[in-house]
Amino acid sequence: MKDLLKSIDPAIDQVVTCRPDHIILGISALAVWGGSRATSDALKQSMKQRAGGKMEVSLATDAIVEALKAHGVKKRIAIVEPYYPVIQPRLQSFFGEHGYEVVRFNHMKGPQLTEYTRVTAADMIAALRSIDGPDVEALIQFGANLPLAAIADEAERWLGKPVIPVNTATYWHALRHNGIADKMPGHTRLLSEF
Repeated sequence: MKDLLKSIDPAIDQVVTCRPDHIILGISALAVWGGSRATSDALKQSMKQRAGGKMEVSLATDAIVEALKAHGVKKRIAIVEPYYPVIQPRLQSFFGEHGYEVVRFNHMKGPQLTEYTRVTAADMIAALRSIDGPDVEALIQFGANLPLAAIADEAERWLGKPVIPVNTATYWHALRHNGIADKMPGHTRLLSEF
């Protein structure tokens, strides 16, 4: 994680040359690694300052919390992610601060760091089913490289509840915070309704 954190400043230095209106951090684990709202906010503030202090930043953590609120999710969530259980207490702590209880996890634990995202749609469907239950209000996919976005809209229909892929939520967050309210049918209720 230290190497990933060190790589953010040089990446921002390169990105700001195109004068973006908004920055998105595409590494969801970094946003939650400190396990608290304060560490997530500190990362966001550091990125914002590095970019010149004027543009906003979207992190997976902010995006998922706002997505849960948009859906009216009150308390109980389940998370599928590609990591090992070391991330579980960080996710529980962060979402707990926001009033959510993570009732179930699926740590997909890829065979090695470079292989953990080589999963099929069938793998993702099985992962969602493994964390679903009547005690869960919404299913969240954390880990920006997992390929859930393409099937999440369909999954919401057969599960009958919100399915929130981290990339979909993060881009939705950035769009809405930039005043872009375009609806995108076929990309989960989040992008098609909110």
